[in-house]
Amino acid sequence: MSAMTTTPARHRMSRRGFLSGSLAGAGLLALTGCGSSVAGSGSSSGSMRTFASDKGAVRIPAQPHRVVCTDFVTTAIAYDAGVMPVGIDGKSLDYVIEAAVRKFADVPRVRSAQADLDLEAIAALQPDIILATTLTEDFYDKLTGIAPTVFITYANGGGNWPDIEARFADALGHADAITALKARYARTTATIRTGHATTLAKYRWDLIDGDPGTWYLHGPLSSHGKVLTDAGVRLGATAEALTKAFSPMSYERIGVLTEAGALGVGVTNSGEPTAGTAELLRQKSFAALPAERAGRVFHLEPFYPVSYGAALALLGSLGTALTALSA
Repeated sequence: MSAMTTTPARHRMSRRGFLSGSLAGAGLLALTGCGSSVAGSGSSSGSMRTFASDKGAVRIPAQPHRVVCTDFVTTAIAYDAGVMPVGIDGKSLDYVIEAAVRKFADVPRVRSAQADLDLEAIAALQPDIILATTLTEDFYDKLTGIAPTVFITYANGGGNWPDIEARFADALGHADAITALKARYARTTATIRTGHATTLAKYRWDLIDGDPGTWYLHGPLSSHGKVLTDAGVRLGATAEALTKAFSPMSYERIGVLTEAGALGVGVTNSGEPTAGTAELLRQKSFAALPAERAGRVFHLEPFYPVSYGAALALLGSLGTALTALSA
């Protein structure tokens, strides 16, 4: 019997859609050449400074005031930094913490849940800085025609989120806010390691989610793998040995999960598995796993933390699971 619980979903994105982050599309091609009509619309009248982005040096406002977040990563970081964006990617709201969903509920969307980013909508907001982690070269060039664009690469699997957050917070002029959250994160992981030492020593964990027909085993280089191992979680032998963030698996390999005494299942911030993950959980071979039969399968959310705020929420979810395991 599983220990999982569910809550109503707002809307759902597939795991593949979450990780791909592709912003290219036919709708964007129609805007080619529009950059000249909106170039500089968000230029700042205040002091400027040079920032080292992954696309090279960028001149940005010393203190940005009109921030556009083009993806879930930058939306989560803006929340942590205490910044109210003038525009966000609507898809982000599936994968940021609930407090951020509430805070940003009325912020204009620069992309709906089912569409590409809208350059004209972004330009109309007159941003003085645009934040991005996943863009095509062509689309990056279009954004720079609207406002200074800070691009920092989000690694596949997201294990580099602490560095990403620190750099974006610097670009926003709010590095101190992230420093405080980093310290809180360190205290929380230490508390879990000591407070749940016996349970952490007793069980190994595997972290899983899926797409239709495929499931994924996540290792210590994934965003959530990093958070949980920081808190003292030991992964199953196969996951622990991964040299990449995650590994796709066929249903024939579900048996590898017998290495773990507990399973952490990725869900969206609605508390619901994606369709692909739900399909994994319905497999007969999954039902036969020792962790499933013993009721040691737990929803973990947010499963893909990309900020300290999200990581702290995930640690809360882990703490709840560890308490249940020790009962």
